[in-house]
Amino acid sequence: AASFSEGLALIYKNEKFGFIDKKGKKIISIKYDGADSFKEGLAVVKRDEKYGFIDKKGKVIIPMKYDIAEDFSEGIALVMLGVMLNRKFGFIDKEGKEVIPIKYDYIGSFSEGIARANLEGKFGFIDKEGKEVIPLKYDDVGDFSEGLVMVNLGGKHEHNIGIIGGKWGFVNK
Repeated sequence: AASFSEGLALIYKNEKFGFIDKKGKKIISIKYDGADSFKEGLAVVKRDEKYGFIDKKGKVIIPMKYDIAEDFSEGIALVMLGVMLNRKFGFIDKEGKEVIPIKYDYIGSFSEGIARANLEGKFGFIDKEGKEVIPLKYDDVGDFSEGLVMVNLGGKHEHNIGIIGGKWGFVNK
């Protein structure tokens, strides 16, 4: 068994996952192909190669339709649809509503309220409502440090090397 989170512990038996309470009572049947601990009242679960979310009674709150789903953090969760080169990322709220459309080729973790995003080969930063706070027009972007982020215009991606050429500069939020 794993450690407890929000009063329940994830357990694994016969290649399936479920949850028990602190008295060892099975609360959520051991039937999932994958699962993660509860965060913000919901847990990511996997069945038939798709991910969704359940509540602490085992009720499916957000259907298992995603190819990847991460834990909720600050009321939203990263989800992905599709595979390999056809995958798209976005964020949903606890009702399953897309708060950031599932259209991005990549979205990074949120830090200070913004996240790196890529759409059709161009990078920028979005906020938790999906608004572009730094336009998605750059060929590459770094991480924020001391209020600034390095950006590239005109560079080309080279396999196993990274960005080559173009002009580098810094922008703030």
